[in-house]
Amino acid sequence: MRNGLSIFREKEQIMIFSFVAMIFAPIWGVSYVIPFFLLFLFSMKGQREEIRHIFKSALDDQRVIKIFVAFCILLVSVLVSSLIHKGARWSGEDGMWVSIVIFLFYVMGLTVGYLVNKEKIIRYLRVAFLAGISLFVVTASFTRYDSGIWANINAITATALLLAGGSMALFSHTISTRIKSGLYRNYLILTVLICYFAWFFCSFSTSDAGVLLFAGLLVTFCLFVPDEKYCRFFGVLCVVLLSGALVMLVRGEAIQFEVLLDNGKLENFLSFRPQILLECLAVIQEHPWFGIGAREFLHGYDYIAAGIPDGMRWLGHTHCVYLHYFVAHGVFAGIAFLSVILFNIRFVLAQVREKGISVFALMALGIMYAYLSYGLVELTTASRELVPFVWGNLGLLAGVVLSKGKRLSAGV
Repeated sequence: MRNGLSIFREKEQIMIFSFVAMIFAPIWGVSYVIPFFLLFLFSMKGQREEIRHIFKSALDDQRVIKIFVAFCILLVSVLVSSLIHKGARWSGEDGMWVSIVIFLFYVMGLTVGYLVNKEKIIRYLRVAFLAGISLFVVTASFTRYDSGIWANINAITATALLLAGGSMALFSHTISTRIKSGLYRNYLILTVLICYFAWFFCSFSTSDAGVLLFAGLLVTFCLFVPDEKYCRFFGVLCVVLLSGALVMLVRGEAIQFEVLLDNGKLENFLSFRPQILLECLAVIQEHPWFGIGAREFLHGYDYIAAGIPDGMRWLGHTHCVYLHYFVAHGVFAGIAFLSVILFNIRFVLAQVREKGISVFALMALGIMYAYLSYGLVELTTASRELVPFVWGNLGLLAGVVLSKGKRLSAGV
């Protein structure tokens, strides 16, 4: 019995390590996920009974089953559309393979959250976030790494916003037995993280939306952090940053209101998003049922080509996570994807105040805020490199919630 328990604990260590590595490694290249995925499969060997219990618990939970049904409709719709459109690329952000990976990482996150002790998960995630953010700083500031997301400043901005959302949530929770020491250590880490990300969005990133969205993230934590001590901490930081912004506004250069009257400058500021929105609506209107296929948006360029300067090939996708499934695969896939999003939002918000679960819900909330807010104007949050990070963490929350239900039903 004791030998079996030690083997389970060893596999548990391998499982949580490989999962955490899987959600971070693709940021530097999707192929880096392969060895950790194989290690994760090894950790699941011989756990057939546990897997059966996981899926039984998932099917018994009405909130999770709704998410699963929406996922199934999405996958079927994308598959049908991909088979109809022979020239469609299955590997794009809206392609079949990425849709499968989204579901796969959600299920793997659910599995880890269900089987592994939640405090152990938090400790591994904290180490992984600090290591990941440190490597992010080095890669973004001191190297010329230009593969994947690192070739696009908007994708780097999206990654920073996702890392900020997840990391600040993790350190807004004290797990130390020495509460005061854990509290002050978290305050210090949060201060460093917020100062770095504030500098990043103000000075490094060229995205106009970055600063506003980061400010919105801080306000979100002020509203939803369940611990009053951390709520006050975020409130003080918001006041300090707002005061600094007002000082810079008062002492800075005069605002050039004539820009609002200059069509050319205004279009450059908006980066042709209104035209792209109209293009998306026109495509949905003409191809409502099965879309135009993954990565085929550029072929519909004739709608707006006359009003866009030559060479702007980056306009070849929807620039919006809410619309890319509608355009690529039709209304069934689009509605299914929005259903997945909405069911997850409802699930996350219901757990924010739950004792023992709130840290995972807050982390999921921070990540979803980054994914959906930046996703209004950019598709980079749905990049293949970021899919494991976003959907793995959402699945993790579902697994933790199901494991709590398991313990309650067992009378633990």
